[in-house]
Amino acid sequence: MNPAVLDAMIALPTEYDAPGLNVSISTVAPKTPGTARFFERLITIKDSHYPEGRFQLQFSIHTTDADGRDDLIPIKKWSFDEIAAYGERFSDPSKGDKKVTLNFAPPEGFPVDASVIRNHFNPDKFMIKFTPLNPTVRSKEQSLLSSIDPHDRKTSARLVEGFKKEGFDVILSIGELEENKIGSNCGQFIQRAMKAREKLQDSYLLDHYRVGT
Repeated sequence: MNPAVLDAMIALPTEYDAPGLNVSISTVAPKTPGTARFFERLITIKDSHYPEGRFQLQFSIHTTDADGRDDLIPIKKWSFDEIAAYGERFSDPSKGDKKVTLNFAPPEGFPVDASVIRNHFNPDKFMIKFTPLNPTVRSKEQSLLSSIDPHDRKTSARLVEGFKKEGFDVILSIGELEENKIGSNCGQFIQRAMKAREKLQDSYLLDHYRVGT
């Protein structure tokens, strides 16, 4: 949790004349010594600098299975109940706040159960987003395949409908597939892609785009 991100959020509205400026932070909710301070300050900054729904907070959780979540996100992190408790404080519909997003980019073999999420999270404060798993070097190394096919919406239909039945707003977010080819989907992995011995099919066409030259 880089505290400079919060400083940048404060500075942005004064540095740029952009009345429509919206800010988004996505996190896996790491549990570190500075996490509590970061998130407490985030509420204050959201209220003072980005009111009326101009801020979007997203927690990436990817699976509803606790052991599977540890496999995918192998760090100490907030539990579902801790994320839920924070989200209840963070999102205030009376102020026009956006709902907090729970993001799933589910690999095959990792369950996503709408009833589990409903047992922990309030649909009045939380919404659901599904995205295909990006074809990164790490996902290939771990033999992870996306359970959502960006070319076939039927692969996500059951997931979307299951969460809608539990009362959640649901977004199916499938970006421009060209992002996979140029490596802009997951920028933090670009160095790994450049150094990897095995090239990824349909991803990171570094030579074509002259990345690193």
